[in-house]
Amino acid sequence: MGVYDEQESFVDEVNAQNAIGYGTLEYDFTPDTTLSVGVARQTEDSRPHSGLPVASNGNLFDVDRSTYLGSSWDRSHANATRYFADLEHYLNNGGFFSLKANQIETYRMNVTSSEGALVLDEDSGDMLTRNSSWSNRTKSESLEARLTTPFNLFEAEHATTLGASYNKNDSYTPYAYGEGDYFNQHSLQNIYSPHELPEPDEYSLYPGYVSSDLRQESLYGQVNWSVTPRLTLVTGGRLDWYDITSDLAEGDWGRHRAGSGREFTPYYGAIYEITPSINFYTSMSNIFQPQTEIESNGEIIKPRTGEQIEAGVKGGSSDGEFNWHLAVFNIEDQNRAYTDPDNSAFSIPLGETRSRGFEAEISGSPLPRLDVSAGYAYTDTEYTRDASLEGISLSPDTPRHNFKLWTRYYFSDDANRGWRIGAGVNTVSSIYAEDGTNRWEQGGYTLLSAQLGYRFNENFDVSFKGNNLTDEKYYSTVRANTRHNYYGDPRNFTFNLNYSY
Repeated sequence: MGVYDEQESFVDEVNAQNAIGYGTLEYDFTPDTTLSVGVARQTEDSRPHSGLPVASNGNLFDVDRSTYLGSSWDRSHANATRYFADLEHYLNNGGFFSLKANQIETYRMNVTSSEGALVLDEDSGDMLTRNSSWSNRTKSESLEARLTTPFNLFEAEHATTLGASYNKNDSYTPYAYGEGDYFNQHSLQNIYSPHELPEPDEYSLYPGYVSSDLRQESLYGQVNWSVTPRLTLVTGGRLDWYDITSDLAEGDWGRHRAGSGREFTPYYGAIYEITPSINFYTSMSNIFQPQTEIESNGEIIKPRTGEQIEAGVKGGSSDGEFNWHLAVFNIEDQNRAYTDPDNSAFSIPLGETRSRGFEAEISGSPLPRLDVSAGYAYTDTEYTRDASLEGISLSPDTPRHNFKLWTRYYFSDDANRGWRIGAGVNTVSSIYAEDGTNRWEQGGYTLLSAQLGYRFNENFDVSFKGNNLTDEKYYSTVRANTRHNYYGDPRNFTFNLNYSY
């Protein structure tokens, strides 16, 4: 299988070309045992876009959405190769055994003239941009064995899953800055009238590298206990051993760090069948995630730890034409790695944080030939214990309220022929970011979309869709004061031809 894709952008000069190749072979040793081997390859060449900065007073700039502060020589390349082998065997008692092996090698390089921008004067639009070059090579290897089987106890049938895994991840990232035409590694740019910047002859300023190695072995197990015909309890846990080493060097300065440990994380859950079509569920699990990210002082960020609780109700009609879902969640954790706002090559550990919210989804056909899907999400995040950030939102660029609605009407009772129309709306609340001195904010907005389609037969279908029909101008992402503030897509249209056989 192969896929090739070219994408242009509403942002000047920004484009991407992607190619994907995939191949697999399967061999059945017996009707119950299958071996699959394969390889996948993906490449991407693009001109990167680092977004827009904010003004020194925290205001978001109101400029053309096509504004690009980079240069025609900015470039990015990425490739990834995955090799895999899966052995699957079905047991006579209804159980299942699998053995999976994976190796993934990735490479990415990035050369840009505008990775960060410091606004010198808001009225004139003058700013300093930074020339930078970096690359990354990562190699990940994993092996996992997993067994799921039923068993009988106290006149009831239960199910258990046992597994073991090994993961290895090696990463190496060299970086450097190029000399600019204004001051050291900076160049002078203007946000109101962007111009081509000269490419440095070489990237030799402040050279350095970051490397990390992670080894992790795990044992895990889970049992689904059939307590009653309607009630299932779930118990389980995971035991991890990990070793991490890191190296950080810049110029003549360097630092080596290592860490290791062992951690057990339990899991509990319950599922109760209220009616044949309505189920209540709840779960509680601990969070443990070794991290390879490094602080600018060379310290390895400690593993992310915490607790996650979720509860919800799922239901639907007996004929499957109508489904709905309600859920609440609460996640509390600490040491989550976050990109350092002052140096994107490194990360910082967040203090104790909390994310909680509510989700509701509904989809189905309330009337013949009419499909409706709607969803609402409420998300509240904050730092609960941090020396300088307590009470502040953890993820202010995630809207607190997000509502989506999509409807589609078919004019024909024949599912394989006829016209259809569709319409949708997406409403989100405000998002913002701050740096301790200023806050920049994008207010709430609403996007409208519509679709017209025709199906000729069971194989051939065409459709025409318009997005952001009112051409709302908004920032879809606000992140840092020097970069990574992005406009959302302007009004656009897509035409799709689909043929299947």
